[in-house]
Amino acid sequence: MQRSSTVDTVAKNKETEMKKEENLILGVTQAAEIQRAARKVGYRPEDLKQLSDAKKMVKILFYLRGLAEIESGPQVFNRLDQLKVPENLSVFRNGNSIDEAGIDSPPILPESYELFLLGSQNTGNGIDGRELRKVLMKRQCMDANYLFYMLEHQEIIPESFDGYSIFFWGTILMGGKPGRQYVPYMFRYKGEIEWRAGYKETNDHFWPHEPALLFDW
Repeated sequence: MQRSSTVDTVAKNKETEMKKEENLILGVTQAAEIQRAARKVGYRPEDLKQLSDAKKMVKILFYLRGLAEIESGPQVFNRLDQLKVPENLSVFRNGNSIDEAGIDSPPILPESYELFLLGSQNTGNGIDGRELRKVLMKRQCMDANYLFYMLEHQEIIPESFDGYSIFFWGTILMGGKPGRQYVPYMFRYKGEIEWRAGYKETNDHFWPHEPALLFDW
């Protein structure tokens, strides 16, 4: 009787261990979801490969279970001189000082962005910047960190950007004349190879060739 009980216990333990192992194996759907999310936020194959490192996976696990926090890297946005903006400008991001944001921008992959046009911009007419800004304040706009990252790594700029001035509404510049606010953008004149940075007043009109660059989550 005791022998039978021991055999049953061993069998149950093996079954429990097998179930634990099965739960650790990624299903096709889970793997596809992780791959899709990784592409959107800018992961490269070599980044994903590092997840096979057990030491790194432990650190990630601690974060996922709320046992550790991730701190942002150093701030990369400090280039008002490249925008050629008026003197005495202060820089804001969604209403908060970008100097305190601590953002280190990853590469932008085609799957991770949206070129956004609002209302009459889609029908060949311009739209008032104040109306556009109200809508964009509720959206995930890319900021000037991404602008300058792309200017420094122009090989990652998608061909679909050609013919457009790309606006980064996640950063708002304030100063110059009283009450004036500006949004940075990048553009390339026809026939030129290099993209460059500029700025435009937020209260101005924005035309069909002037989309906002958003995260496409």
